[in-house]
Amino acid sequence: MSTGLILEGVSSTGKSTLFRHLQDHPAFTCRDAKLALPETYTERAIEHLPVKDLEASLLLLSQITDVIAGLNRTFVESKFGKESHEDLALAFLLERFHLSHAVWFNEYRFAAYRSVDEVLRFLGAKLVVCVVEESALPGRIAATRRERDELWNDYLDERIARRTAAMTDNEVDTRIAAYYAKQQKEVVAMARHSLLPTLVLDTTRSEWQMYTEQVLRFWGLV
Repeated sequence: MSTGLILEGVSSTGKSTLFRHLQDHPAFTCRDAKLALPETYTERAIEHLPVKDLEASLLLLSQITDVIAGLNRTFVESKFGKESHEDLALAFLLERFHLSHAVWFNEYRFAAYRSVDEVLRFLGAKLVVCVVEESALPGRIAATRRERDELWNDYLDERIARRTAAMTDNEVDTRIAAYYAKQQKEVVAMARHSLLPTLVLDTTRSEWQMYTEQVLRFWGLV
């Protein structure tokens, strides 16, 4: 039977950093069958849509889960699956999935994604929600802004902070941090509605090696 991990959390909580650490860890790389999809494939691929298209959101998620389910079915029905060679089962790692979609495409309403959650549970997925202390968000966001491209920074200024010519950089950063602090609470609350085993992981201290080992133990790969 397959085993999977979903990484969720608002911007600047360390999802991408943790994703890379998990993807490169020997406990994952040694698997014969593995699939790791970053947010480019799981969510950002349809961010360009002019409206928050719930149908397109559900279609993208189902395309991904259909692939995983098909691979899992092939294994389970094979002699390896029947002989319980669990070390050969597919391990999948997904950065941002149905919780992120519920935030972006459905205004925090999780009910539309219940069927996706049920499929993920059947496929052996677990959920990790990365969070940081609110006091750490401004610094994290500032660091992320230095790393990301101009398009992303413009999005933060115009869509999140609604920047005006009279606003200082500090005022803009404060607004952005407040926005993500509120969103973080909503994501954690939504996670309680998931059927998946869930770990809320505080990454404030940026101790990535320790977090990686903790998540791998939670996942069951070590």
